[in-house]
Amino acid sequence: GSCLNVCPVYRQTGGHAYGSTYSGPIGAVITPLLKGNKEAKDLPHASSLCGACWETCPVGIPLHDLLLKLRNRQVEEGLAGRAQSLMFKGFEKTMKTPALYKAAAKAGRVAQKPAVRDGSVRPLPGPMSAWTNTRELPPLAEKSFRELWKEGI
Repeated sequence: GSCLNVCPVYRQTGGHAYGSTYSGPIGAVITPLLKGNKEAKDLPHASSLCGACWETCPVGIPLHDLLLKLRNRQVEEGLAGRAQSLMFKGFEKTMKTPALYKAAAKAGRVAQKPAVRDGSVRPLPGPMSAWTNTRELPPLAEKSFRELWKEGI
């Protein structure tokens, strides 16, 4: 249970969000195995995969690896929606292509301007509104670290 104390997602959501006796990172792994991937398909995604749960686990359970395996299993079973699949393929392509990453970062800086209020990006439209209605999303910096580094700052 030490993973519950360090998990940034669990600290924000609490135990009842997991819909099971088992909560937190360990619950996100155990519950889909007990109830099935279809019934508990959101739980493996209730993680930032930061690895804090693994670092604090007294027996070294690699929860972040297990969550990734459960996510992969969902894709293999066809439980991931088409939109989700396309979104992750686009994300993968962007992260693997430096020119595309730079262009996306610049486009993001421009696109966020109408939504920046009081130092936070809000409200975002569509499905992202659920996040920004209840949490602060910091805006992208005016210049990236690499841009500042090139300038000698």
